[in-house]
Amino acid sequence: MALIQAHSCLLWGKIKILAIVTFIKGGYTMPSSNEILSGLTFSANMFRPFAIIWHLIFFALIVALLTRWKPSNRLLAMLFSLPLLSVSFFAWLTNNYFNGFVFLLASIISFTTAFKINEHAISAGLRWSSVSGSLLILFGLVYPEFLHAYSPLEYIYASPVGLIPCPTLSVITGFALIFFNNESRLWMLLLFTVGLFYGIFGLFRLHVIPDTIM
Repeated sequence: MALIQAHSCLLWGKIKILAIVTFIKGGYTMPSSNEILSGLTFSANMFRPFAIIWHLIFFALIVALLTRWKPSNRLLAMLFSLPLLSVSFFAWLTNNYFNGFVFLLASIISFTTAFKINEHAISAGLRWSSVSGSLLILFGLVYPEFLHAYSPLEYIYASPVGLIPCPTLSVITGFALIFFNNESRLWMLLLFTVGLFYGIFGLFRLHVIPDTIM
């Protein structure tokens, strides 16, 4: 286990160095607000089938948890690294290198940090955290921005969760509030830090009002 964590930390360090070198050599500059919004809109609509797949995955997870499937805390935390990696992948496809790097690093940190979480079966926390978490999950799954929907019902199964930052972070943070209240402060800190950054960035830089939920 220690060897896996050591290799993961080494990989993370190499990726950070690569990111810095790439930015310097490429003369990377932050895109304008309009460019960022255009990229998010493109992702939400061009890659809609993948958003539908992520909805099916999350709906299946919710049904499984409601029917008393109890994975370990560690396994569930590891699984939540995948949607973070998915956001990174689609950010790279749309040339949003900042989101690509941030979510690649977040997915690696999430996965390696999960090794430090115990293997006890998950259990719900306090009522207030369960209610707050449920609302965040609902918000992320019906995220009302960027998707060109022909019907409000489309947001239920095709909102851009797994494609762009805020709805994805909302869903994962919601599950974390319900099941990981006292299990891993470092893992929770990662989610809340990234979520807070993108909530503030979305509100004040992009003027996306729903991101205040984050």
